[in-house]
Amino acid sequence: MIPTIGIEADWLSSLKPCRITLICLAVLCLTGCNTPWTGPLTSQGQYYLEFEHDDLTRSFQLHIPTDYSGEVSVPLHFDIHPWYTNAYLMEWMTDMRSASDTSGFILVQPNGIDNSWNAGPKCCSPANEDGIDDVGVIRAITEELIAKGLNIDLNKVFLDGMSNGGYLSNRIACEDPELVAGIAVVVGSMGYDSVDQCQPSTPVPVLMISGGDDNLASREETFNRWLVLNNCKNSTSETIGVFSCETFTDCDAGVETTHCVGAGVGHCWPGTDFFFYGCNRDLDASSYILDFFSRINSG
Repeated sequence: MIPTIGIEADWLSSLKPCRITLICLAVLCLTGCNTPWTGPLTSQGQYYLEFEHDDLTRSFQLHIPTDYSGEVSVPLHFDIHPWYTNAYLMEWMTDMRSASDTSGFILVQPNGIDNSWNAGPKCCSPANEDGIDDVGVIRAITEELIAKGLNIDLNKVFLDGMSNGGYLSNRIACEDPELVAGIAVVVGSMGYDSVDQCQPSTPVPVLMISGGDDNLASREETFNRWLVLNNCKNSTSETIGVFSCETFTDCDAGVETTHCVGAGVGHCWPGTDFFFYGCNRDLDASSYILDFFSRINSG
């Protein structure tokens, strides 16, 4: 995620050349060519779909779990990629398709325009500069899937995202909180000029996972804003290897608000080998996020 063009060169120069090469090759190899699916969505499987939104062709990967029958409504989970990557690379990093089959939720891994998401003035180019409606497109995808006949529980729509994708998750929770049952943000913050611009109409369950050595996300300011918005008071703490996690359940509407910070961890998805710098496996971000969502799901 590159908050501003001004720091782009410094950020890239901080990466090892071999890491840059591997990331670029991965993006190129995983982009591929797709033929959009136009048939019915009535059975389990993996689909690539396109639709028009605001005169732009938007695309996303869809996974319907193996036990989906359509007879009962199921949760919907968005897994949103970082800046300058795509849905393929997000799956490689998070392995959410396997979790979809195991837990029974429908999975959407959307693609940003020019591999970026408009999360506000600070994040991220070119989507923010072009005024792309990425808040609206997440709701539009939800409506598109329902229109195609999928039985989705609208009280159980969850978002997770890394970096630019995490920034977008925050923005959607701020501006369309009625859509989301909870969000999980990995190494991401808010893209507003001021976090005070986040004014959701209802409390939102929030999980943040941050790197203590990550200089690309103003994590404390963002988390403190959610504590104020959710009116959280008392907390409990736990240590998971290098990660210190603080959880508030004494919040309005009983929403959980949690922040895990990894000492010495950088801009990465913990628990995997995919990172921009300084990762760690003490905490598996995908599993931790799914546990967080399951608590909301069962509430």
